[in-house]
Amino acid sequence: MSLLPNHPRTFTPPLPCKESFVSWKFNDKKQLKLLDNIYRLTTAGLKQRDIAAQIATYGSAIEQRIAADLLTGIDSGNGFAAGLKPWIDRLSWQALIAGEKAGDLAGGLNNALLTLRTRTASTSELAKSLAKPVIGVSFILAASAGLAGSLFTQFNAMVPMNRWDSVTVYAYDFGMFWQQWGSTLGVMATALLIGVSISLPVLRGAWRQRVDSLPIYRQYRLIQTTSLLHSLGNLTAAHYGLLDSLLSIKQHASPYLTWHINRMINHVHEGRINLGDILDTGLLSPSEQSTLKLLGQIGNSSTILLRSADIHHAIITDELAMLKSVGTDVIKLTGASIGLLMGAGIGNLVLSVATNITL
Repeated sequence: MSLLPNHPRTFTPPLPCKESFVSWKFNDKKQLKLLDNIYRLTTAGLKQRDIAAQIATYGSAIEQRIAADLLTGIDSGNGFAAGLKPWIDRLSWQALIAGEKAGDLAGGLNNALLTLRTRTASTSELAKSLAKPVIGVSFILAASAGLAGSLFTQFNAMVPMNRWDSVTVYAYDFGMFWQQWGSTLGVMATALLIGVSISLPVLRGAWRQRVDSLPIYRQYRLIQTTSLLHSLGNLTAAHYGLLDSLLSIKQHASPYLTWHINRMINHVHEGRINLGDILDTGLLSPSEQSTLKLLGQIGNSSTILLRSADIHHAIITDELAMLKSVGTDVIKLTGASIGLLMGAGIGNLVLSVATNITL
């Protein structure tokens, strides 16, 4: 099986990456622009050195530095991908090197673009799916607090509270509750969300396994699974062994993913040779885990891994769409319920005022 750790090809660990500089100065958007430009020039038929010269002449200051690294990589015989390694997303680089080693630079660039777009889209969609209902409900509750503290108070001067009906009193009490406790509960909810966000990449082991099927944690796990499978598929397609690929990915993985990779490495050292058995750490979806065990002895491991990555990506895409839909429904239902309550309370007060004026 080509994925065994004694594969004749040895993977050289990545050079230290300008991580802080890349994340701050050369963000995902700029990386996508650069890769798209290189892909366009490559498909137009330009040679690698000419592409680097184009970037050096017409690119930004950072892109000119990248062009210098590209020329260094070309001159040293390491190829185009070597010059891009310190500058682009790790997963995208692995897709690029796989295409370059296979003699298909344009295909590698296209896969690198798809990988980066997939990762950024999944992460941003997860954040949006969580933020939208939280912000929407917070705004609705703040509006109820504002109505209770202003409009209801003004009506109290015209219609004493002891003459209010039960619905109006409940609407007033509801709004005043959020006026008095909204900030405190908001801080607590924010702290909880921050805690969950911090725990996503760092919480691991038995405690993580207890919560890994819960919303947010599950979606994060699927995103990490997709990234790992894409990386393994691309690296093995470039003829790197599975153990070398795992060790490479581990260098830049989160503590959560590192915990799973360490277990996979242990499985290799234990002598497991079935791909599904090696990756059996609880990271993959159960159905795909079973499929990998069935296909793990057949061969074409890179193809199997990349197809599994695509399936996991489809799963996370569907679940993010569902979260987005649920979030929208929560906002609509909450808004309608609170709006009906506050509207009924205000309507009853208006009727009471009109009755008093008539009398």
